[in-house]
Amino acid sequence: MLRPPNRWHEHARRCVCRVVFLAVCVLPTVAVCGWIVWHRQAGHHAAWQERLGWRLGARVSAARVSYPLPDTSRWHDVTLADMETGEPLLQAATVEASSFGETTTLIARDVEVDADRLPNLSQLLGGLLRRADQGPLRITASNVRLRGTTGDFPLSELVGSFTPSATGNRATLEFNWGKTTKSGQVRLAASRNRQTSPPSTQLELGTGEAVLPSRLIRDAGMPLADLGGDAKFCGYYWATESAGRWQGELAGQLTDVDLSRVASVDGLNQLNGKVTLSVDRARVSEGRLQEAAGELSITRGQIDKSLYVRLITRSGCHAVPVTAVPWPMEYDELAVRFDLDSSGMKLFGACRDVPIGTLLARDSQPLMITPKTAAVSVAQFIEILTPGHGGSAVASREAQSLASVLPLPAAEDRQTARRE
Repeated sequence: MLRPPNRWHEHARRCVCRVVFLAVCVLPTVAVCGWIVWHRQAGHHAAWQERLGWRLGARVSAARVSYPLPDTSRWHDVTLADMETGEPLLQAATVEASSFGETTTLIARDVEVDADRLPNLSQLLGGLLRRADQGPLRITASNVRLRGTTGDFPLSELVGSFTPSATGNRATLEFNWGKTTKSGQVRLAASRNRQTSPPSTQLELGTGEAVLPSRLIRDAGMPLADLGGDAKFCGYYWATESAGRWQGELAGQLTDVDLSRVASVDGLNQLNGKVTLSVDRARVSEGRLQEAAGELSITRGQIDKSLYVRLITRSGCHAVPVTAVPWPMEYDELAVRFDLDSSGMKLFGACRDVPIGTLLARDSQPLMITPKTAAVSVAQFIEILTPGHGGSAVASREAQSLASVLPLPAAEDRQTARRE
């Protein structure tokens, strides 16, 4: 029986096999090899560094780069530097960058930040808030250490985000400070509002139960006075800047405050001891304190005789007779509740374990007691803190410095002061 002839002759079969081999084996192998070579070229690495640096607004450099997944790069021994000066801002052992649509996600490990570079990082963030060409950004970092002159501060579970919008960009940063628990999580937020004229920047800080060095808060861009190298803050702080003018509110506790750094006046220099300032509320506008209420407590300190006398004569406090003591006089506690606004300051002694209303105490005995309705005007408060007498105190440089940051007296108080 005759079989039908084979429709594929030998030459055709060879051609088909060669085409299939080229399409299935050779071309994919060449493509993969070319992709590998292209990704290992310095120009491709430089393009990735430039792209990531553009997103962050800084220079990015790395010892080597790998690509574990499509659209994902893993950077090793990464340094983030200032775009203009080239000074290092932070280092990380690895940074994994991935993109999904317009969103860029960064996962960093073993990050070290120099505390002295926080002002530069704050300026970098300010530049990002003003940009209108940025996409969303998500940042996660583990094992972060903030290196300062007084030691290292570990941060854990750091999570950040940058969200652009037509009305203004917003950035948030959350982390645990030291060994604090979830209740001690610190939250910092910065946003730009383009709907105001001129545009404004708003900063928010909430520390939870964590206690932060005040210097770090200042270096991070929050407008806070120099309270001394050991001062710490726990609480909530909000501030808004527009055209170089700041306004803000604060509530919380300031500890280990150096009063001589708050204002250079003799009245504060004549006090020493461990200072704790608990603020129920404080509002500042354009560099001037508008109102404040809280409690000032100073323990184990000394008070100068001239300040002691001015407290009695200006505030109406009652001095308890004491035997001859050397000056400056030592005391166990100076504590006072205060409420300050444009009408003046209300005072009430708040020392513990002594009669109610005691402002100054030693050996569990009162040295100075405030009356139930102790109140002083802003001008009288300035006279208490300055060493001058009468009109000369108002004219002194120290008095003028205090007057520029304290609430403006009410109209009737200003008229009374002029008549005096």
